[in-house]
Amino acid sequence: MAEYGVGANLPKPSVFISYSRENLDFADQLDTALLACGFTCLRDQRAISPGEDWRIRLAAMIRVSDSVVFVLTAASARSLECLREYEQAKELKKRILPVVPVGSRELVGVKPPEGLDTINYVFFHDEPAQEQSGWGKGLKRLVDALNTDLDWLHEHTRYLQRATEWERSARKKNKLLSDDDVAAAKDWAVQQPRNAPGLTDLQREFIQASDEEDKAKKNAERQQIKEREEMVGEKEAAVKQKEEAVKQKEEEVKKRAKMERVRTVIAVVLCFALVATIGFAYFFYKTLGHAQDIIGQVRFKMDEQAQASALGMFSEAEYFNVASMRWVGVGYRNGWGISRNYSEAVRAFRWAAFLGDTEAMDNLGSIYESGEGKEQGIAQDYLEAYNWYKKAADKGDQNAMNNLGRLYYDGHYDGQEDVQDRQKASEWFRKAASVPEHETCTSLAEPTRSSAHSGPVPDALYNLGRLYDDRERNGNAANAAEARCWYEKAAIAGHTAAMLKLGSIYEAGRGVEQNVAEAIKWYEKAAKNKDAEGMFNLAALSEAGRGIAPDRGRALIWYARAAGDDMKAEFDPYRVGSTLKVGAFFENGFCAPPDPAEARAWRERAGQMGDEGVRAHLRSPSKETVAGDLK
Repeated sequence: MAEYGVGANLPKPSVFISYSRENLDFADQLDTALLACGFTCLRDQRAISPGEDWRIRLAAMIRVSDSVVFVLTAASARSLECLREYEQAKELKKRILPVVPVGSRELVGVKPPEGLDTINYVFFHDEPAQEQSGWGKGLKRLVDALNTDLDWLHEHTRYLQRATEWERSARKKNKLLSDDDVAAAKDWAVQQPRNAPGLTDLQREFIQASDEEDKAKKNAERQQIKEREEMVGEKEAAVKQKEEAVKQKEEEVKKRAKMERVRTVIAVVLCFALVATIGFAYFFYKTLGHAQDIIGQVRFKMDEQAQASALGMFSEAEYFNVASMRWVGVGYRNGWGISRNYSEAVRAFRWAAFLGDTEAMDNLGSIYESGEGKEQGIAQDYLEAYNWYKKAADKGDQNAMNNLGRLYYDGHYDGQEDVQDRQKASEWFRKAASVPEHETCTSLAEPTRSSAHSGPVPDALYNLGRLYDDRERNGNAANAAEARCWYEKAAIAGHTAAMLKLGSIYEAGRGVEQNVAEAIKWYEKAAKNKDAEGMFNLAALSEAGRGIAPDRGRALIWYARAAGDDMKAEFDPYRVGSTLKVGAFFENGFCAPPDPAEARAWRERAGQMGDEGVRAHLRSPSKETVAGDLK
């Protein structure tokens, strides 16, 4: 149903032209040109009848248009009606394209509506500073822009009309989408082009309500079919029983009594079944919540069979539970019992993010930042990563705040490349750690946490330490103390990299008096977290006797622990170096004659860890690898 008779039959792309009456001649020319280029133009001059409420009519025309062209002049900039039309277009998330029919000198001192100056202008007047200016080039540029993402914008307009009709009907269910239209709307919502306008809150509510109602209808239909089948079955049984009663009249009384007992039993069973169904539903959602909490705690300790079972459980529940959708994405991303599937992971994360799940948004940011899915068609995209982190951070997700700060620190933020913004990085790290903006670490007793979010406080504190550590390298003692303080708070909270940083600071005496005993204390804490670098550093100190008595036996133990026995573990240079060191111990002899065969076995094991340098070393087995270079 078209709104107020507008858009009843718009086979062509529709454009609303907002202009001041002082620019009527230009609007007429633009209307004619766009009509010739295949567009339907909506204007107050053509579509408003005498006596009609023109403000309501204009609002309706904006609602059914695919795009809005704002004719920017001094007159339109001060026009209250033009400003009202612009604000309505923004509220309805319409794509707005500003066109300038006059020379730039005439716009000096003109203040356009808020936000319009952030959009590239299309100049229809010859501008020496603009290559694509003038009537012909300006028109081509405008037409190209109007045709960009046109199919998606058509659907934006259509769903906005449907959502408006639903809202005006007091949200009656018969105005919602159904069947295949629901699936199409959900796919459309998550495939929003990068530069296209977003969805309105009403559109989101409309699509979600349609999805919920469609599921409820299908469940009801399945229940009706089941009940009909049960009724047919009961009737067939009754007919058969009557036929037998005719043949065996002598047993009629017994059979009637038996049927009464059967009916009573069926009624009782149905009552118990109903109670059991209600109890199962409650138990299902309660159990699912517990399962999600437990898997969140043990996810890194599950074997392949447990991972596959978890993914299967969440896949069955994903359409009933937003958190399950997110866990499905985690399973596909990490290859739980299957090969990694980034397309499916992104699909699940996008749908969960569409329903407001901030952890799903953070996962999407991580995938696009790392580029881990590029071999499956999910390219590395720092801008996409930034946008997802920002959405989650704006909703209070402290993990996303920390990741956003890291993008500013690394210089990959908001379309920038390799342009570090330390101030912004500090602001986001502090928000992630719930640390006041101007509070110094040395004056802060304990880091605070938001009551609503647990947040990645340790990693944010560690990143604050990195900021001051960079400054300390210029020789500032105050910055050195501040960096060390942030590292210590992060390490106390369990952050392994911060423990390693503290160990290296005390071992080298960087900004503090050298203290090998203190360095060993922090390396041992990192080693307890199964960190190969911490174990390697302890082994190197024991072997060389730096600050402590030499102890080759203790060194061998730490090297062996760092090498580990998991050949499927991700590549770690400290594991490789430790493996080669153990081989060197056997080659040179340790509490026994040299054992070349055992030494060769350890070198080959290191070669299997995927390091080309190690493979090259295997060609010269008589040379001992200098594992200390890894420090």
